[in-house]
Formats: sequence, structure tokens, C-alpha cells
Amino acid sequence: MARLGSVDFYSLLGLERDASGEDISRAFKRLAKLHHPDRNPDDAAAAAARFAAIQEAHECLSVAERRLCFDEARALWLDSQLGWEEVLLRDRQKRVAAESEAEAE
Repeated sequence: MARLGSVDFYSLLGLERDASGEDISRAFKRLAKLHHPDRNPDDAAAAAARFAAIQEAHECLSVAERRLCFDEARALWLDSQLGWEEVLLRDRQKRVAAESEAEAE
């Protein structure tokens, strides 16, 4: 399994974080056909590695519980990569957005 931070499954599949299950399936099918080792006999080893990464991304993002765990771990990893000022700014922006939503209701 890929180490978190070394691979962003959304980027690997060419998707935004809010992609639907259908979007994930479509992206997987398109990329799996393109990178399948049988379709790339001249570079089968590299194609196999790309294909395995695409499969792993699909397996993670297509199951709701796995996707939630990935999203949470990814958020923690991103927070660890940011300086404390960026973390505080993101937290403040989340609070303001939540307060705005609460007021709108």
C-alpha cells in the first residue's frame, strides 16, 4: 500500500476531492484500460506499477469507509506539512464557514 503523502489517490485518478462514486469508477476504467500491462508490452514493468497504483486508488476511494479514513489521514498529513499559521488560518476559515451555514439555516 502506498504511504500517505507519497500518493494522492484523487490526483492519481485525475479527480477532485468531491468526486462521486460514479466519477471514481469512470476514471478507474479509463485509466485501467490505458495503463494495463497487456496494452503496454514494450514497457510492461512500468505499466504494471501504474496499473497497481490505479487499482489501489480505486479500491480505497470506491469504498465509503476506506475513503473516509483516507480523507482523514490525508487531512492530518496535510496539516503536518503546513506551518502553524496555515493550520490556524484553515481552522478559522472552517469555523467561519460553519457559523455562516448555521446562520443561514
